[in-house]
Amino acid sequence: MTAGGAGGAPAAGAPAAGAPAARTAKLPASRFIGAVFLLTATEMGAGMLALPIVAHGMGMALAAVAMIGLWALMTYTGLMMLEVCLAFPPGTEFGQIGKTLFGRRGGVAVNAAALAMMYTFSASFISGAGSTYGLDLTSYLGWKVPAGVISVAYTALIAVVVLLGGQKAAAANRTFFAINLVLLAALVVSVAPSVHLDNLYRSGAELPWLWGALPVFMTAYGFHTTVPTMISYAGAAEPRSLRRVFLVANSIALVTYLVWIFAALGALPAQGAHSFAAVERSGRSVGVFLKQIEAVGHDPATPHLFNAFSSTILITTYLATGLALMDVLRSVLRPGPAAGGRNGGPRGGGFKSRAGLAALCFVPPLAVALAFQSAFVQLLAFASIFVAALGIFFPVAALRRLRSEPARRAGLSPPGYRVFIFWGAYVLVFACGALLVTFQVLSMLGAVKS
Repeated sequence: MTAGGAGGAPAAGAPAAGAPAARTAKLPASRFIGAVFLLTATEMGAGMLALPIVAHGMGMALAAVAMIGLWALMTYTGLMMLEVCLAFPPGTEFGQIGKTLFGRRGGVAVNAAALAMMYTFSASFISGAGSTYGLDLTSYLGWKVPAGVISVAYTALIAVVVLLGGQKAAAANRTFFAINLVLLAALVVSVAPSVHLDNLYRSGAELPWLWGALPVFMTAYGFHTTVPTMISYAGAAEPRSLRRVFLVANSIALVTYLVWIFAALGALPAQGAHSFAAVERSGRSVGVFLKQIEAVGHDPATPHLFNAFSSTILITTYLATGLALMDVLRSVLRPGPAAGGRNGGPRGGGFKSRAGLAALCFVPPLAVALAFQSAFVQLLAFASIFVAALGIFFPVAALRRLRSEPARRAGLSPPGYRVFIFWGAYVLVFACGALLVTFQVLSMLGAVKS
């Protein structure tokens, strides 16, 4: 989720803990690319639209340091999660891992955090769609449609695609994500002539902007719930190959984020008729941000590329999140023997069963988005609390537990891969997570700039 998506959520019917399969096979190039694509697609979602909005006050240099630091932190906790997941049989998801290591309450806590994260992400995407598609309709058709109407239509469209079945929805998501990559590359090339290096720097008072931006930056690396899915996809691949998948996928995401922030901050000044100041006055509306970028572009193709990129990335992100949220709800509700496989809907369940699950999946975040319109960035920032829970606190606690005597008594086997860590590293990583959550709470209270 990421901010970019939230794939790989706990699925129903996860196998019990036991000895994992031996992993000695070299990962074929096609599978390696597929695994990298899986993680990258999870990270690079609609949350990208928020990165320049929260980074503009600190300038490019500080934003780059923050993004690289969080990349290192979240990649490290991802490698922790890799070791934990490799100690379980393939297919064991987050909820079952939490239950095995920490008991029933642990499983409940993990599922609750996953639900909260995905519901908040969903509400954020719906809110962003209201302003983004509203801009599209006004620009191309001259229609002024209320944001609430657009949000309802957008949610209904995603719900219908998800109800068609996970295989079709996943195929559509992959297609749209590939289009996103092409559009993003074309967009950066188009914006490049509009970049002014002077716009990348801020004179004084940059640091206070950092504290409120860090939680939003963290959501850009929220891939951890996809780790079990990636391991299952890779089959019996050796752990070193899986480690390389992590490093390559996260590095691609980092470079993409830095290029995107560079292009946006360089093109749009901090002050002026068309500037980030106008975005701030709008309550950080993503639609206003896109409109300001379009106004300063020299290439006539820039507005169309921005509109296309923002529109398609909102589709891919919510599709991925909707599929994952349906999985979590299915596992939590446990509809008996009808519980289905991943992304496929309840096996043996009729349309009413799927429609009821879809209502639980899509109606609550829609209600929140309608109540808090133009709150895309704010909702994304709030989701960072749950990203920290699943991407920092849980990997640290799970790895610590896995390497303890109780885990050995539970029948868990050595995973064949051990991330380098010592007691002080546990404390440092946990403290970083606590600081990020603290910054978000202070931001919500208005104690730091956000």
